[in-house]
Amino acid sequence: MKLIKKITNWITLFVSVLSMLSPVYAKSEQDKYEDLRDGFFYKAYGKLSRETIRSISDTYNKQLKQDGDNSLSRAEIHSLLGLIWSMGLDNDYAIADSQLSLNKADEPKDRYIAISALSLAFYNKGWVNLARKQSALLQEGEFDGFADKFKHEELAANLIVGSLAVREGNILVAQDTFGKIAESTDKPWISSLATAAAITMSGSTTNVTSRFSSILTDPTLTGLEKEKIEDIAGVVRRDSQTDLTIELTKKEKTAMTQQVTNLLFESIEHQGKATTQALIVELKRYADSVDF
Repeated sequence: MKLIKKITNWITLFVSVLSMLSPVYAKSEQDKYEDLRDGFFYKAYGKLSRETIRSISDTYNKQLKQDGDNSLSRAEIHSLLGLIWSMGLDNDYAIADSQLSLNKADEPKDRYIAISALSLAFYNKGWVNLARKQSALLQEGEFDGFADKFKHEELAANLIVGSLAVREGNILVAQDTFGKIAESTDKPWISSLATAAAITMSGSTTNVTSRFSSILTDPTLTGLEKEKIEDIAGVVRRDSQTDLTIELTKKEKTAMTQQVTNLLFESIEHQGKATTQALIVELKRYADSVDF
């Protein structure tokens, strides 16, 4: 019994020492990212995605050429797929496709979208420092004024750039990108929703509940859209004494970003060119089929 007790005490002491040392040896976000990239499932998915997007790209670009439209690069398609994964489906695959997009990006425009998608994916994974590091790259001279350069018809690109702007509380970029989407889709409430969400994310103590309430009065909203906006507005909390908005936690910010992106994605996926709509359907079907 004495031996057993002695062994138990040693085990208890060992566990205590480990628990004390664990914060010292806690992995950084970069370490976790490298572990993810070295993992079997990440590598297997990357191979599958590269092959699938190559096939999808060839198919849809043939159709776009026949229609006399500009082709889509693989980088653009990987970014769009990364956004689809980022809407609460799988954070790891969102990172994988965004990174594949960045690897394939030859033009500054493609790089800008890819970096935006990767930063958003990192935020959703909870790796805020890595997300900010990526986002900081968008401020370099190479990308001067790029947030304003995407055309009205480039709905997916504006949605990716705008979603990151919402998550970071960048009100001006959110207004610009989603303003284009609102104009292209004839849904003015889209810009208002993105602005209200960006203000909330910015940590402003301004009472934004009135903004959400105003959006809900828009007569063009469908019943489902109104219901989802009410859910988004429900995340916002006010201090009962000061009546000011309480800053959201990291998890609440991620949840709100995903809710807003989901709703706005649904609002644009049936807009624009028929080929682009078919591409989105194909990518969503592919995402549904992935089973690792």
